[in-house]
Amino acid sequence: MSRRSKKASQNSSVMEILLDPLFGLIGALIVVFIMQMISTINLVNKDLYSIVEETSQKNRRLSDIQNKYNALQNLLEALHDELDRKNEKLNEYEYLLTKNDRKIVEQQALLDELRSTEVTDSQQSELVENLKKEIAHLTTKVDELQNQLDQKIHVSKLQIKTMKLPNAIKDNEYHLMLASTGGLPPYIWSFNGVLPDGMSFDSKNGLLYGTSKKIGTASFNINLRDAAGKSDTRKFTLITERSGGFKGKRTWKEKLPLWLIITIASIVLFVIINIIRVIRLQMQGYEIQTIITKKES
Repeated sequence: MSRRSKKASQNSSVMEILLDPLFGLIGALIVVFIMQMISTINLVNKDLYSIVEETSQKNRRLSDIQNKYNALQNLLEALHDELDRKNEKLNEYEYLLTKNDRKIVEQQALLDELRSTEVTDSQQSELVENLKKEIAHLTTKVDELQNQLDQKIHVSKLQIKTMKLPNAIKDNEYHLMLASTGGLPPYIWSFNGVLPDGMSFDSKNGLLYGTSKKIGTASFNINLRDAAGKSDTRKFTLITERSGGFKGKRTWKEKLPLWLIITIASIVLFVIINIIRVIRLQMQGYEIQTIITKKES
C-alpha cells in the first residue's frame, strides 16, 4: 500500500512537471493577448486625443477671434465717444468764431457809417486807424481760436492701448495686432529686444505673428511713433508654454507612452513568473531525486 501511494505521488509530480510548461504557455498567450488589447486601446485613445486636441485648437482660435472682435468693438465705441467730445468742442469754437465774425461785421458797418458821415479829415483818419487796429486784433483772436480748434480736433495723446500679451503655445500659430489710441497717422511700430524663435513683428500694422518653437519667456520693448513725432513705448513679456498650459519639465513617466509602460510591466511580470516556475520545477526535481535515492537505498 505504501508503494502504491509513493507511485501515485510520483505520477502526480510528473503530471505537475508536464502541466507547468503548458500553463506557462497559456499564461504567455494571455499576456500577449492583453498586450495587443492594450495596444489597440492606446491607438483608439490616441485618435480620441487627436480629435480633442484639434477641437481645443479650434476653440482657442474661435476665442481669439471673439476677443479681437470685442477689442475692435470697444475701440469703435471709444472712437465714437471721442468723436462726440470733439464735435462738442467744435460747436463751441464755431460759436466763438461766429460771435467774432459778427463783431467784425459790426465794426465794418461802423467804419462804413463813419466814412459816410461828414467829419474832419483828422477825425476820420483817427477813427479809421482805431477801427483797423480793432479789426486786426479781432482777426488775431480768430486765428488763435482756429489754431486751438485744429489742435483739439486732430491731436490727442498717443498711447499704446494693449497692456499685456496673451501666452503663446509651442508649435501653434500666434496672431495678435496691437491696439493704439490718439496721435496723428500714419503710425510706425518698432520693437527693441529679441522675439521668440519663429515669431515676427510687422512694423507697419503693429502685428505680432508666427509659430513659437521653444518653451520659455521673452521680454522686449514696443515703440509707437506718429506723424507729429510723438511716441509711446511699452515693455511686454511673451510666455511660450506647452499645449495644455504645462510649463515645467516632463518626468520619464510623462515622456513614455502608457502602452509602452504597460507592455514593459507585463514582460517583467512574465519573466518573474517564469523564474518562479523554474525554481519550483527545480525544487520538485530535487524532491523526486531524493525520493528515488531513498527508494534505492
